[in-house]
Amino acid sequence: MNTVNGTHTLNTLDVPVTSTYPFVKHVYVNLDLVDVISGKALALLKSSVYSTATFSIVRTVQFAFINNCSGSDECMEHEAVTENLTLFIEALMPMFPRLKTIRIIPGVGDDAIQNNIYAAFVQFVELMRSYNKQSSIEVHWPTHASQSPPIAVAGLSGIYVSNPKDVCVVQALIHKNATTLKSLSIAKTPPSTFINVFETSYGEAVAYPILEKLTISGMSKVPKPKYILEDSPVLLPQLVDLSVKWGHPFHDDVLFRGNNATLKRVILMLDTEFMTILNKFKVFGESRLQHAVLWNNPLGQGVRVEQGRLFCDIALSMASKVPSLTLQGRFPVEPVVDGITQRPVNHNLRRLKLINSTLSFGSLLALIESLPNLNEIGIMKLTLEEAFSEMNPRTLLEHLHTTASFSM
Repeated sequence: MNTVNGTHTLNTLDVPVTSTYPFVKHVYVNLDLVDVISGKALALLKSSVYSTATFSIVRTVQFAFINNCSGSDECMEHEAVTENLTLFIEALMPMFPRLKTIRIIPGVGDDAIQNNIYAAFVQFVELMRSYNKQSSIEVHWPTHASQSPPIAVAGLSGIYVSNPKDVCVVQALIHKNATTLKSLSIAKTPPSTFINVFETSYGEAVAYPILEKLTISGMSKVPKPKYILEDSPVLLPQLVDLSVKWGHPFHDDVLFRGNNATLKRVILMLDTEFMTILNKFKVFGESRLQHAVLWNNPLGQGVRVEQGRLFCDIALSMASKVPSLTLQGRFPVEPVVDGITQRPVNHNLRRLKLINSTLSFGSLLALIESLPNLNEIGIMKLTLEEAFSEMNPRTLLEHLHTTASFSM
């Protein structure tokens, strides 16, 4: 068992033995499912110095399954499989009286859960959910998992899948938990897989009424289906945090409908098509965003004129609304800076980061003067024009401090 104490990761064997651990915030438990099924894990727990321990401020416990094969045939023939699973959970979980989130990760590769004990893993998830009704249950299905997720499990608050073996099973699991999910992450799948998350096999829309965080990343490079769900209802009414990385799967604004009042953070990797959608549907016209990260041209190809113009328009629109803005990628930063300095003063922008960008010293001064409430700015490279090139560093810093209302 491993624990995290503040920012330090500790092995429990190195932690002083005591009945309470008031400074431990997160606990990571590596389990051999075979040992849990056979009752060995319960016996070890009861005989350990932690059998009566209390982790009073722990909010998250993560279970990762390892070495799930040795002796598995004999274990599954054991008549007390359900009883041993239940007894282990009942002995372990009282250690965490203020638990909020339970994260469950099956093993992969050599640690993969064998097919003949896979039913016990599903049962473990279900028993954990039944025992901890006040806690959120998340299932993280890693890349190259040899089995499909447990389709029978309902009531999950989080599902995280990457490169799933059986996309149909993944879709069915997500649909089954649509009304309870608060967080959903899908990576390394074809766009059609993600689109089908919002649509049943009968063409009916699937809504996620309490989903707060959605992450899409690593969409496979296959032609996108021309799905335009213009007549669909609001699918994500409570969305707070949206990340779209490496491919936007839709040809419309379906992800942004009905959540202007709730959406607070976005990370968007923008290609020409995605930027055109954002402009066409005026996606952020009345948004209440607090933080936006915009990526452009992440693979490093040259930026086309049209792409640069679209990116500049969206970046300027964001700069006039959000308190925190990060621009990342190979994009023309000077037009964005010029646009900010030439527009009416924005009293809202407090944090600006220009990643992978070069800015002149004069432009930096003009930018700071245009943003009176700016208290943090990040720039990768600063160049000096001739007028400033002969100043010594101390004079340059004094010039900046005179202009800026914050320390750099």
